[in-house]
Formats: sequence, C-alpha cells, structure tokens
Amino acid sequence: MRNTALVIISLLLTIDLSHAAAVVYSADADTYVRDGKYADDNYGSDDLIKAKSQGGDKYHRRTLIRFDLSEARSTFEDAVFSVTQAVNGVQQVEVFGLNHGLDSWDENSLTFNNARGSGLLDDGAAVNLGLIDFSASGSGQQKSLRGNALTQFLRNGIGEDGLVTLLLVSTETDAHNVAQFASREGSLGGPGLQFTETEAVPLPGAALLFVPIAATALIRRRCSR
Repeated sequence: MRNTALVIISLLLTIDLSHAAAVVYSADADTYVRDGKYADDNYGSDDLIKAKSQGGDKYHRRTLIRFDLSEARSTFEDAVFSVTQAVNGVQQVEVFGLNHGLDSWDENSLTFNNARGSGLLDDGAAVNLGLIDFSASGSGQQKSLRGNALTQFLRNGIGEDGLVTLLLVSTETDAHNVAQFASREGSLGGPGLQFTETEAVPLPGAALLFVPIAATALIRRRCSR
C-alpha cells in the first residue's frame, strides 16, 4: 500500500498537461518614414510599406511594424515573422527588435522628423534579428524570418503593455531599388507574427482528489506500524 501511494503521488505531481498551439497575430500598426523634403510626411494609411537605404537626401525609407501580444499566453516557441512582397526585385531587408519603451508611436502621425532622435530609427541600439530576402519575381509571395534570435526577442523584448516593435532597414544602396511590401491596410495581407504558445493546463479536479487520499493512506500506513 505504501509503495502504491508513493507511486500515485509521484505520477500526479509530475504529469505534464501543458497545451501547445500555433497562433498568428496581425500587425497592430505599420508605417514607414522618409527623409529629405518628405521628412514631415506621414504614410500610415498607405497600402505599401517600404525600406530603402541610399546615400542621397530624400531616399531613405525605414519601416516600423508593431504587434500587440498582450493576449499571448505563457512561452514563445518557433517564432516566424512574415511580410508579403508587393513589387518584384532582389533585395535584402534587415529586421531589428526595438527596446522597451519605444512602442507607443502612432502610425497616423509618425514622420521621419518626429521619429528621429526618439530611438525608433536607431538600429544600432536595437536587437538584430536577421534578414528577409526578396526575389526578382516574388511579387505577391510571403517572405519570412525565423530563428532563435526572433524567438528570444519575443521572450525578452515585450514590455508590460504587451507591445513589440520591429524596425526594417534595407541593406541595398542602389537608388532605384526599394523593398516594398503590403501594409495591414492593403489587399495583399499585412505583416504577421506566428509562434507556438505553450499554456499550462490545470490538473482535473478528480485527479487532484487522489493526492490527499494517497497521502492519508501513506500516513496511516506509517502510523499503524
């Protein structure tokens, strides 16, 4: 009886009833900013978001994408960030995760001038998450970034408000090469963030009853000696 009680208690205390499920979150906000004479313009309602790097004034474009993960539960696994390429063209875009406290921007009022100096455009202070490759004939195709860096950033980079912001920066310097992808306002489908959530499932009440029963039986067994 003693051994049986110990086995029951051990099994009930070590049983794993966690539940894993893949979930997809759409962007909560997305826009890009442009320097030069366009530095006060806002592009929050555009169907496309863009990234471009070029030495001359007025050519730079940087994209900001925010996700609201306040409803996400427990741990993050196998994270995948995706965008839909909107225009054909070979291009590489670097993805950065911004630090806490930089997620309160408004897509309908953000401009290059009011973003500059706030840390929103500072990739040097952000977490490098990797590259997304755009292809010569990739218009309409989904392009993705996955890996441990993204997963770790989601585990550690989300503030108390549940918001997380990604900064997209082009690695190309060709003045005619612009990475363009669909915004959440567009018809092609906006940016998405997919990952596996693992949530602890409570032990059924009926099963929990066996713990005190088994413990009582074990105590009685010891006292009867």
